Amino acid sequence: PKVARLTINCGEELNEDGSVRYAMRSTNVYQEFWTLRKGPQEISNIGMKTFRYAEIFNCPVELTPDMISGIALRQEFDESASFFQSSNELLNQIYALTKYTIKATNQDLYVDSQSRERLAYEGDALINMLSSYSFESSYALARFSGEYLNTHRTWPVEYALYSVIIAYLDYLYTGNTASIEANYDILKTKFYTEQLDSEKGLLHVCHSYVNRWDSVLVDWPQSEHDGYCFGEAYYNTVMNAVSCGAYFAMAEIARALGKEEDERQYVSLYGTLKRSMIAYLYDRECGAFCDGLKENGEKIAHYAQHATAFALAFGIYDSPEMAARLADKIRRDGKIKTSVYGAFFVLEGLYNADAGDIAAGLLTDPDDSFGARTWAYMLSGAGATITTEAWNTRNKGNMTFSHPWGSAPASQITRGLFGIRPLEAGFDRFQIRFRPGHISRAFVKMPCVKGQIEAGYEMSSAVGRDGEHYTFTARICVPADSRAVVFLPAASGSCCPEEREIHVSVNGNYMEAQRAGMYAGVEVGSGRYEFSISW
Repeated sequence: PKVARLTINCGEELNEDGSVRYAMRSTNVYQEFWTLRKGPQEISNIGMKTFRYAEIFNCPVELTPDMISGIALRQEFDESASFFQSSNELLNQIYALTKYTIKATNQDLYVDSQSRERLAYEGDALINMLSSYSFESSYALARFSGEYLNTHRTWPVEYALYSVIIAYLDYLYTGNTASIEANYDILKTKFYTEQLDSEKGLLHVCHSYVNRWDSVLVDWPQSEHDGYCFGEAYYNTVMNAVSCGAYFAMAEIARALGKEEDERQYVSLYGTLKRSMIAYLYDRECGAFCDGLKENGEKIAHYAQHATAFALAFGIYDSPEMAARLADKIRRDGKIKTSVYGAFFVLEGLYNADAGDIAAGLLTDPDDSFGARTWAYMLSGAGATITTEAWNTRNKGNMTFSHPWGSAPASQITRGLFGIRPLEAGFDRFQIRFRPGHISRAFVKMPCVKGQIEAGYEMSSAVGRDGEHYTFTARICVPADSRAVVFLPAASGSCCPEEREIHVSVNGNYMEAQRAGMYAGVEVGSGRYEFSISW
């Protein structure tokens, strides 16, 4: 045959006619031309590409599958280490999407996307590490990425603070102090304490510009700001909320390293900032945080969803009642109004407030129409197999289809729906706090440094003479050398937890439980348990 010139098109999407979109939204052009020699030969491309589809044109012979091979660059991944199944099929699909996202994108460093910048960012890394923790007990990549970012910070002012939170989470999940000890002095430089207004007890911003060094990000892209008043917010609510979380994390790091004076200092700064945020930035009348204060101290009369979501995510409330009001503000919003990045903080905050019904409603929103800020659209509308950079191309025209910062559901299933979080470093003691919402049945298996944690539940109700009665049955497995504090829901809907006596059985034996608001708490050691509670 004559010498042939092949055309190979690769891309993350298909065009409307079914061809591969090789001129990608990310501005990459994944089109190659290969000139063949006469006779049998092996040819290969050069460089790493991020693509889902490939087309080959002008091949002089019939192509068969055995003639084409590929190499995937990723970390080893144990499929059997994690598992999830629930009564909600959409949630099952979302879990599978996020699991494959972590499997495919965990390489030698957490980066935003290999199809464009290929850069590490602190905000991306925070979401990425917690997603990874949901699927595997290998912590080296998360630690390395955090340590890399300690000396390669990015432009958003609050992203530097995430370095502290990442370091704390690494210690909390592993129990290993080596990294926080080696990087302690670097972590101390991440704060903006010199910008603390001694009168108001709030941090002010350096300037009001976006996408410049020491700018406040809040969210990205700019189309996802929900009208946030950047220019006016001299005392920015999101910046202060993240700072509050970082001061808390640094206090815990100092405590773990026995640095008592530093611990007291960071505890004091955390307390000052939290109290001041509630005093100056919280609007008790509408139950929401405003975007911030103007330089003259005037409260900004705008309430972007981000302000309340970040405050909830970092525990900026003084009572369960206040947390419930903040969660209700997001319920009244009706939809997620943030980007896929900001959605992590929306869900984290709602689950922190035990608003599992609201969180699950947003997580499993079935709206898959174009423009919807949902994982349902990401799956069926965009046809994604890895989480995307933005909800859709309307929000960000140059979005990539390989962005793990969209994987928030991974951690929000384990940390939120099941409330699996370490209470003591290295999972010496951890909690399971079931927040089922409308998900009537679910089971999860999650690895940790101690071994496998398993948790499953089923909730049912029946109408009796005195109204509706509920039964919640749970099964858990606590790994060896660990203890679990299990919180079982002891109220539902309009049924007040104090109205009826609750009955808890553990492995068939009635057990006294400690009531904690809407929950009943039981602490157990390693082993397998079946719980049943009714009210």
